[in-house]
Amino acid sequence: MDNQLEFSVKIDEQIEEDKIEIPHSLIYTFVENAIKHGLKPKESDRQLEIRVTTNNKTIQIIIKDNGIGRQKSKEFKTTDTGKGLDIIRTIITGYNQLNKRNITYKITDLKDENNEIAGSKVVLLI
Repeated sequence: MDNQLEFSVKIDEQIEEDKIEIPHSLIYTFVENAIKHGLKPKESDRQLEIRVTTNNKTIQIIIKDNGIGRQKSKEFKTTDTGKGLDIIRTIITGYNQLNKRNITYKITDLKDENNEIAGSKVVLLI
């Protein structure tokens, strides 16, 4: 993307990073989707933010981009399999069953003050 991607990773200070258990490829897949489908089709002003917070019982991971949005990205032809979210569901289901946990996620489309698509946000709760 010709060095035209700004990104930030913010982790709350009270989080002990080495004690967080996150299933393999979970964050990676959401970040890959944000870059590939939301940000890459843009010509400039590409921003990606990853933020990790906690309320002492639940870890919240937010992956936010200012890309073209999920609906518009469907108009672009890609060479992927389109299986990313299916893989994530399988990973989460297996992890939850094996570890008696309840990892959940929600994907929302972001809108600006004119109600135009302004990117996507994934919220993972672990």
